Amino acid sequence: MDLKEQQAPLSVEEQIESLKSLGLIIEDESLAKSFLNDVSYFRFIKAYSLGLKPKNGNYHEGVMFNQIRELYLFNANMRQLPEAAWSETDCAQYSLHRRY
Repeated sequence: MDLKEQQAPLSVEEQIESLKSLGLIIEDESLAKSFLNDVSYFRFIKAYSLGLKPKNGNYHEGVMFNQIRELYLFNANMRQLPEAAWSETDCAQYSLHRRY
């Protein structure tokens, strides 16, 4: 069985350029740099970009970094809630994500 070759890590600047090359709108690069210093780039683009761009394609027109960031933060906060509150927040997250 062949192992998949790991990609070399990207600097935060390279991560931002990669996202921009995929058509993601980044309005505040300093905010994006700060956020990407704390969050896994590959988790961010793989898990939170679902539905916002086709696999191996560019982001849909008008998608902004901050929208994906807000989705990530919403999810992180949701995980802190007691399980009884999940059904309401799941509906809100689903509605937010389905707009794209």
